[in-house]
Amino acid sequence: WYWEVVFALRGGHVCFYAHCSVDRNSNETFSFLGRETGFRRSSMKIVIALFCGIIFGMGLALSGMTDRMKVLNFLDILGAWDISLMFVMGSALLVTIPGFYLSRRKAAPLFSDRFSEPTGSVIDFKLVLGATCFGLGWGLYGLCPGPAISSLSYGRLDSLLFLVTMLGGMTLENLLSHRADENN
Repeated sequence: WYWEVVFALRGGHVCFYAHCSVDRNSNETFSFLGRETGFRRSSMKIVIALFCGIIFGMGLALSGMTDRMKVLNFLDILGAWDISLMFVMGSALLVTIPGFYLSRRKAAPLFSDRFSEPTGSVIDFKLVLGATCFGLGWGLYGLCPGPAISSLSYGRLDSLLFLVTMLGGMTLENLLSHRADENN
C-alpha cells in the first residue's frame, strides 16, 4: 500500500509530501520526506484530526460562523436577514459533496480500517427531539457546537456557559437513555 499526501499552505506555495508503504493493519511508524518520524499510525490519526479541527475552526472564524449576531441575523428571515452565511454553507457543500463522492470510491481511509458512517436509518422520537433541541439552541443562542467550541478562543464567558450547558444536556440525555435501557 502506497500513498502520498500533499498539504498546500495558502499563499506560501509550500507543499509537504509524506510517503508511507506500510500494511494498513499494522502499527508501523510513519515516514515524512523519507525520514522516520517515530509517529505510529494511531498517533497520525490524532495529528490529522487536530490539523482538520484547526482548519475547521479557522474556517468558522473567518466565515463569521462564530459571531452569534451574524448567525441570528441569518436565521431572522423576516427581520434583519443576513444572507452571507448562505454562501458559506454553499461553499461547504462544494467541498463536501465531491469529498463524499471520492470517499465512496475508496475501500478505506488512509489511517483507519473503515469509514465511520451512520448506521441508523429510523426517524424516531429521540431523533426528532434531539434535532428540535439542536434547532432551538441554535436559534436562541446563535451558535451550534462547532462554532461554540471555536468561539472559546475569543475568551467569551457566554460561550463557555453555552458549552457547559450543552455538555450538561448531553450528560442528562445519556443518563436518561441508560436508565430507559435498564428499565426495558
